[in-house]
Amino acid sequence: MTHGLSIGGARELIADGTLRLFRGWGRVNRPEPNLRRASGVKLFCDLTQSWSDVGGGVRTYLLHKRRHILQSTPHRHLMIIPGSRDEVIAEDRAITVTIASPKVPGSPHYRLML
Repeated sequence: MTHGLSIGGARELIADGTLRLFRGWGRVNRPEPNLRRASGVKLFCDLTQSWSDVGGGVRTYLLHKRRHILQSTPHRHLMIIPGSRDEVIAEDRAITVTIASPKVPGSPHYRLML
């Protein structure tokens, strides 16, 4: 049985530590070795539809939450946020996935995942 996260049918992060990106008819598998941990370690995931790289309440809340998880627990944290391009950044127990998203009209710093 495969457990995971599917974003719009284009990307899938599964429990065996593989990130699958589906582009057109092709598929790319990238092993993410830091995703597999001892059985007691949990992965907390936050997904947000709007994001600003320079501030905002959602960003502030999620970064504080991430800091608490990383400093006070053995658990991992995955954030899925709108960004300028599709990207996966894995830094030890913190994983950030950005999904290419348009800017919000009239608000130059915010992006909105559609």
